[in-house]
Amino acid sequence: MLRYFRSSRAPQTGRSGSRLSGRLEGVFPTNRRLTSASHSVICNAMGVLSQILPCLPQTGRKFSPFQMLLLTLMHLRLNLPIQHMAHLFCIDRSTVSTTFTNTIDVMFTHLAAG
Repeated sequence: MLRYFRSSRAPQTGRSGSRLSGRLEGVFPTNRRLTSASHSVICNAMGVLSQILPCLPQTGRKFSPFQMLLLTLMHLRLNLPIQHMAHLFCIDRSTVSTTFTNTIDVMFTHLAAG
């Protein structure tokens, strides 16, 4: 998946709408339908988000709960360096670290007991 970040398909400039849309444009193909596996992954992620949403810190950040979960899952799955994730999400490195730690703590508290 990292090859998409380095290719010409993912422009580094220009933002349309959200923070991530400019940087991740072209990474996820839009002309294909979701397969049953990708649909299942999205459904599972939304299920996890609905369970941990009430317990995520609700500070005055411009970082949505979905972005917090996405950052955490990307860090766990891809093991990207914190500096790279900070660049992808347009936030500070300390924010990446704090967000990851807080989200992992909430996920452990609410999903481990289940």
